[in-house]
Amino acid sequence: MSIDIPGLKAKQDRLEARKSKLLECFHVFRDGFFEGIEQFTREAINAGIRDVKALKKESTPEMVKATVTLNGFNMMLIANDDVFCSTMGSQALAAKIFMYRDTKDPDVDVEPMAEIVVAESDGESHAYMAQWFSSKGSEPITQGAKVDFETGQKVAASVIEKYYSFRIIWKERPTRGVMLAGGKDTSAPGFL
Repeated sequence: MSIDIPGLKAKQDRLEARKSKLLECFHVFRDGFFEGIEQFTREAINAGIRDVKALKKESTPEMVKATVTLNGFNMMLIANDDVFCSTMGSQALAAKIFMYRDTKDPDVDVEPMAEIVVAESDGESHAYMAQWFSSKGSEPITQGAKVDFETGQKVAASVIEKYYSFRIIWKERPTRGVMLAGGKDTSAPGFL
């Protein structure tokens, strides 16, 4: 057999080192992001802003899952230690926070509404990008090269501002089930 076992092991070790470095940076950024959302909801509730519910977070060393309501929109945010290629065909590694509409029904699967990506930008540093998904593709929310706790908080503020730039678009003819449930879930986010 002519496979270079030591070379293969060295390649795996380099990849694991890159993943570890990325996740170390991502965890600090992620913690700042969730702290920013949590701080906003606390202050908004204290100020009497309607349609806000406090961030509820469940954490393990490998994953953070949180639910929050902003501007009447129920969301679930998930950040785990999965490492992705930053884009198709790229060798740069990325870790992500995904934002989903929270359906409260675990059997209903939904696509992410937005993602916050922390990725390798060159061999020594990382960058971030937050983007919103729509039927027209993706729309950038914010991006930059500094990845730390404070930047995570600033990205949270950008995402919150985005949620408060929405207007509610009411469905003209909600289903009977929706009406029997008290008319809940008859709105969808839309841009002003």
